[in-house]
Amino acid sequence: MSRDLKFMPPRISCHCDKKKMQCGYVIIVMAIYWMTAVLPMGITGLIPVFMFPMFGVIGVMEVATNYIKNIHLLLMGSMFVAIAIEQHGIHRRVALGALEHHWNITQKTENKGEMNACIRNYPPSSRQDAELGEVNMALDTDENDGIKVISHRAIDEAGDTKTDDAELLVESKYLSNTAAMIALAASYGSNIGGVATMIGTNPNVYLYGQMEMLYKSNDMDSPLTYVTWLAMGVPSALIALVFCYILLQLYFLGMNCCPGSSSNLGDTERSKAALKKQQAQLPPMSWAEGSTLFFFLLLTLLFFFRKPGFMTGYGTLFGTELTDAVPAILVATLLFIFPSKLPKILCFRKKGEEAESVPSLLEWKTSGPRLPWSALLLIGGAFAIEMGSKKSGLSDWLKIQLQGLESLPDIAVLCVCMLVVTIFTNITCGMATSSVFIPIYINMASAFDIHPLYLVLPSCLMASSTFMLPASNPTNAIVYETGLLRIKDMVICGFFMNIIFFLINLLGAETWMTSLFDLNTLPFNETMMSPMPSMAMGGGMMPGMGH
Repeated sequence: MSRDLKFMPPRISCHCDKKKMQCGYVIIVMAIYWMTAVLPMGITGLIPVFMFPMFGVIGVMEVATNYIKNIHLLLMGSMFVAIAIEQHGIHRRVALGALEHHWNITQKTENKGEMNACIRNYPPSSRQDAELGEVNMALDTDENDGIKVISHRAIDEAGDTKTDDAELLVESKYLSNTAAMIALAASYGSNIGGVATMIGTNPNVYLYGQMEMLYKSNDMDSPLTYVTWLAMGVPSALIALVFCYILLQLYFLGMNCCPGSSSNLGDTERSKAALKKQQAQLPPMSWAEGSTLFFFLLLTLLFFFRKPGFMTGYGTLFGTELTDAVPAILVATLLFIFPSKLPKILCFRKKGEEAESVPSLLEWKTSGPRLPWSALLLIGGAFAIEMGSKKSGLSDWLKIQLQGLESLPDIAVLCVCMLVVTIFTNITCGMATSSVFIPIYINMASAFDIHPLYLVLPSCLMASSTFMLPASNPTNAIVYETGLLRIKDMVICGFFMNIIFFLINLLGAETWMTSLFDLNTLPFNETMMSPMPSMAMGGGMMPGMGH
């Protein structure tokens, strides 16, 4: 790392004291490392643990408190539920059910969107190989840019492929385009669905934590809850899914997007028969699958009724502060207790059978290593940056520097914020982009007398607009590795999806988000609003963008 650090600027040219400069230097290093992936994301998130104490910004005991917060517990609990869903194969049933009519791209995008809204973005992406494998064709491109469907493949849980020799040989460019369309729809549905709920993506979780601390510092409750996020995020996701359906149909199938059109009917019927065959081979739902679904629904209900808004939630019954992390960890703990098979004990044991123990729905040796430890450390690093900026006074200094943009209309400031996030999130991960820019936008809102949610909510949603490149997020990388897509397809479709998603969220900021969160009224007096930390990198960039 020292070799990389020596290429960094030796000092920051600004009229501020040494501690602010040192804090800004650490943040610039982290921002560049996040965007260039010089180090793993999580390891970069640990840099404040040694650099802040070495520079005298804050002590290590204070820094360490940022790496296990309420938001980390919420993330871990929801991830354990997602891991259980994947481990017990529920995604296979969902995938085959959604693809019963393989031309119905709406089912695929909505299916991915629903799963990601309720769980999280990355686990569904890790299941896409298996899901696409259920309907994948072994394709051989001919010189006429058509394809030769050699055979249908069924991929078992171990990842082995078995060739079904009974499948017919056909040549069809229509099937090739349909396969590419379904693959890209799976990725786009995964990205779009993540914006619908508070735990859908890392940026959502990070913003929730930021708002919780901001409002708490002003002795107020954050308006962001599981229910209010649903009311805000679901309209954006649904509208985006509709336009995604239209865009992908027109791009890949053109005027042949209707399944019964022209000569495509034969291909459609063959694919439909193959999928029905796979569905028929599925065994009945097991005890483990049913139990996991029950706990998933239980967690969803607990999230919803903690503070539903239209009635008194159960969160007020205990006399202490109760956040969404409580039901998340509760349900995760139950997954480690509840058996994965009907236990042969008491009345469940047949006469003459010996009692035996059965494994639980989740076991640490298999689920523990699959937690997103990198994301947890990255979020901790972002909160450490926040603390360092506040303690060093960097956030106060940056707030003054941002006043040059105050002359712009509010909607113009919002467009600049969203555009910057869109550009950066397509070349680096959404969480790193959010860690850099969300604190900046909170300071901008404070400096310009704008409701903080007006700037950060649409910008946070744009951190999920990773539609263009395979490297933008894991879902894109996975579908690109199937070999069904060209870079050209991803870039063209992704470019238009970014525009569509931008306009949807801009519309939302001016309509339903404003109505839901009363964005025309400042939540606190300017003198009350605690300045939030910001990234030093942004302090040098944003004023220049306004001129």
